[in-house]
Amino acid sequence: MLTLNDKGGLSPQRNLQHLRELLRFCYANNIETRLFLTPTHVFLVDFWGRLGHRPMWEDFRRQVLQINAETAMEFERVPFELVGFDQLSGVVDEPIYLTRDIDKAWFIDPVHFQPNLSQLIMAALWDSESEVGVRLSAENIEAYLEEVESLRKSFVRANRELVEELNAKIVPR
Repeated sequence: MLTLNDKGGLSPQRNLQHLRELLRFCYANNIETRLFLTPTHVFLVDFWGRLGHRPMWEDFRRQVLQINAETAMEFERVPFELVGFDQLSGVVDEPIYLTRDIDKAWFIDPVHFQPNLSQLIMAALWDSESEVGVRLSAENIEAYLEEVESLRKSFVRANRELVEELNAKIVPR
């Protein structure tokens, strides 16, 4: 979730501050914690880019990873596992369905997903052997973001007319 900064622009900083406080509480109280980045449809990732917010979208993911590592170090603990689901081919790059066909979709809209995707995510979080999602680390976060970018480019290329039509409706020129 993003909040507005003092100048009315988008800023994840307040949310990241709350995350740091929550992680401190969990580490201090030895609470088993599972962290994950919910999947975002690549159309929305593309739209964020068109609005100039793609660097913020990527940096937010890097900062969650960094905050978790720093907080774990503060409590001399191993960082909680962070799993990302933005790279799920066939899911985040699914077709944009009409409302009448929404039951075929993983997503209700580019951010909110159907219960079947929630179940897939929860199963992956509790199964360390799951091949769904990526266990993120400082070593693989850039490759993860590049994979999302590759899916985005492929989706936009394959759906150019639809993407242009939707973008024109969302942000008229």
